[in-house]
Amino acid sequence: MKAESMARRYKLLLATCMVLAGSVVFASSDVMDQEVDRYLTQYRAVPDHIKQLVEQLKWSGIGDPRLFDPIASDLQQLVEKGDLDAAEVEQGAWLVHALAYSGQERYRPLLERIENAYRKKMEHKDKKLHRNLSTALTSLENHQKWNLVIGRGTEQASSVDELRRLRVKNMLSAEEPVLVRVGANLMIHDFLRDREVTDLARDRLLELHVEAEASRDHADAVAWLCKALGATRNEAYAPALKKVQRGATVRTVERWSAIGLRQVGG
Repeated sequence: MKAESMARRYKLLLATCMVLAGSVVFASSDVMDQEVDRYLTQYRAVPDHIKQLVEQLKWSGIGDPRLFDPIASDLQQLVEKGDLDAAEVEQGAWLVHALAYSGQERYRPLLERIENAYRKKMEHKDKKLHRNLSTALTSLENHQKWNLVIGRGTEQASSVDELRRLRVKNMLSAEEPVLVRVGANLMIHDFLRDREVTDLARDRLLELHVEAEASRDHADAVAWLCKALGATRNEAYAPALKKVQRGATVRTVERWSAIGLRQVGG
């Protein structure tokens, strides 16, 4: 466990160094290119309904400028238009988040420029867009690191299903508890019958439960791992859940380890 944890820390440090050096390169493959093409087609078909697309992109690890450059261009045109109505403010807010989730530094100047402009005029109807811009700048920094973790090795995927599976495994294996939590959530939706994925979730639970008190993010990650294993209804995970329940000192972990244990018949 300790060696695996050190290896994860090394990979995260390497990814961070790549970000700081400004050399973020997103790997590509035919499957990934097809995915980007699909998202781009979806965006161009219904640009006014971007919310669903952005929610799909958030944990995809995608940073391809082919997709995000048109979004940046549309955001700039929207803001330059000025005097936005409520629907346009909503649209702008989602465009802002899309650029943040790209994890690409190339979009920071645009986001900062718009954020500064809206801070100065700050009409009541613009407050939502300004608030989302401030949040997006933090999200951009996070996704610069997270996207490298999510996308690790995904260029090897030979199908869309394998691509999604690799991303979930990367998140479950991550050092960052936020990514572990998201990975557990995605496991519940799509991978409850994938034994390699669920065994990985169990291993991470046994490794991380002792860190539940470290922060709220750590506690949430452990709780979601309990929830995900409980959702499998597989009694093979009863020993792990029982161990976590007996040692739990955080309320949310106590609750979900107990629920998970009941679900697997422990």
